Amino acid sequence: MKDIGIITLLSVIISAAAPSSPASPEHNSAKAFTTAKSADEFASCFAGTQDRDALPWSYVRKADGATFSNLGSRTIASAYFVVVSDRGSSREVRLEGNGSSEIAVNQAVNQCV
Repeated sequence: MKDIGIITLLSVIISAAAPSSPASPEHNSAKAFTTAKSADEFASCFAGTQDRDALPWSYVRKADGATFSNLGSRTIASAYFVVVSDRGSSREVRLEGNGSSEIAVNQAVNQCV
């Protein structure tokens, strides 16, 4: 019985000391925009701004949109994700992740929506 109590106490201590998950709300600030541009039009504009500013980016096409990120050049703690989702006649553009507060990515999204 004493062993169970010690194991429980250790579990609580370890859980309290563990870093929070990157998916927790404090690490996943999001800004949402709506645009009438197609996903390809937005992608072309966003990629152009990143290339012009010599910033690293990656692009993953999805059936209903696309995702841009700088995750390969940054850690998850400082990466941004620009998620473009098709909503019929418009597209939702979400800027997510800790890197979403960077001025360059904010300007690029604002310019391209």
